[in-house]
Parts: sequence; structure tokens; C-alpha cells
Amino acid sequence: DGINDAPALMRADTGIAIGAGTDVAIDSADIVLMNSKLSDVAAAIRLSRATLKNIHENLFWAFFYNIICIPMAAGLYGFRMNPMLGAAAMSLSSFTVCMNALRLNLFRLHDASHDRKLKHPALAEEAEPEETAVCHVGGMMCEHCEATVEKAVSKIEGVTAAKADHTKGTLEITMNRPVDMSLVKAAVESKDYTWNEEGEEKKMEKTVRIEGMMCEHCEASVKKALEKIDGIESATASHTAGTAVITLSKDVDEALIKEAIEDRDYKYLGME
Repeated sequence: DGINDAPALMRADTGIAIGAGTDVAIDSADIVLMNSKLSDVAAAIRLSRATLKNIHENLFWAFFYNIICIPMAAGLYGFRMNPMLGAAAMSLSSFTVCMNALRLNLFRLHDASHDRKLKHPALAEEAEPEETAVCHVGGMMCEHCEATVEKAVSKIEGVTAAKADHTKGTLEITMNRPVDMSLVKAAVESKDYTWNEEGEEKKMEKTVRIEGMMCEHCEASVKKALEKIDGIESATASHTAGTAVITLSKDVDEALIKEAIEDRDYKYLGME
């Protein structure tokens, strides 16, 4: 919708701009959504497919009609056509094609019942929130040791990923459900490595709902503000979803998060 989007709109196979955007963006786009509603993007795709289908129907009718009637008009079938009948037949062909094209006026743009099925549909259910635990493991000396520990821990039910680092002596475990750490300890010690109880720390992920982010610059501004807070290791903001996912190494006062966001002139809506 801005001046900086014009080059991308020009390079795209099909550039779409919103009616409320800048004149440069509108002039660069192939399609303009006059109502500035994203639902009109799907409507435009439906209309383009219906138009192409209508063109194919008209071409088929024109070729079929002419293949039959032109030889007839030339007398190849032993039938001598009156010129007035020929003119009427030609007009009928044009009339049929025009009437078929006018059917597009009855096309329902926002009816998704006849849409094509997605080849790779998104998951209907949201993935369960994952939790990360960082443990300290002694005895790892090389990449082979890392792979051995990772393979042993990954076999535990509930562990979705394991990343070992022999230089730091750590093991980062990603879990989609609570996992008994004694099972992790047993898996590590079964491979002749040592387990450090005191080195274990848990990371939590929370989603902050934010209103007012409009672009990647807004995302970077929110990310920078959140990562300055003690206890927040990382933050990933998304202006399309209106959220920021933060990774916490310890409990952080929600008021600090709210203050950091509102200092950047965005609206804090809550945290999940």
C-alpha cells in the first residue's frame, strides 16, 4: 500500500494493491481492491477463473458452430443456404457468445463452495504449545558425542527435538508435552555421559497480542523493545497476526511488557 511496495508490485506476476494505498502503488498494481478488503483477493481469483472458463466456452462454441455452418453455407452438404439464413445464423452465433459472456454478471464472487481444493491444506488443529528445557551434560567431546546424545533423547515420547552442544556442555530439549526429566537423565547416562541437575533451566513461550503493527519496521521496533526486558531471551513479532511470541528464561512482570509495547506507540491487548 506504500511507495516502497511499488517495485515489488511491478516485478510480481500479479500485483494487487488496496484502494486506500498510495497513487504509485495503485498505478503499479495489476489489480486494485477498491474496498480495501483482503477477502476481495479471493473474489478476484474466482472471477478470473470464471472469466477464463467463459472464454474457453465461447471459443469452443464459435469453432464448433463455424465448422458446421460454413461448409453448409458453401453448399458442401448438397444444401443451398439462403443468404438471409446465413446472416441470421451468423447473428445467432454472436448473440449466443454475448449471452454466455453476460452470465458473468450473475457470478457470485464471495461464494467459496465451488473453490478448488488445496493441494496442501493447512492443519485444521493448531499445534500444541512447545516447551524448551536446557540441561547441562558432561563428557561430550565432539560432534559424534552430540549426535549420540541427541539420538538417545529424541527417542523419548514427548520430545520433538534435541540439540546438543559439546562446546557449552548443554542439551536443549523441545517438548510438546510434559516429560519426566528422569527419563532424559537415564537416556543421557545410558550413553556414558554425566547429568548435571543444577544446570537445568526451563524456557517458556508466551504470545503477546498487539494492535497497531503495520509492517516489518513495526515488527523490528516491537522485537527490539521486548528483548531489552530482563528475562526475555527472544521475541518474534508478526504484524499480519498482530502478535509477538516471546521466549522467557524466567517470570517477567506483565506490566513491564505492556509498558515496553506502549512506549513504542502500540496497543497492548493481553498475553496468553
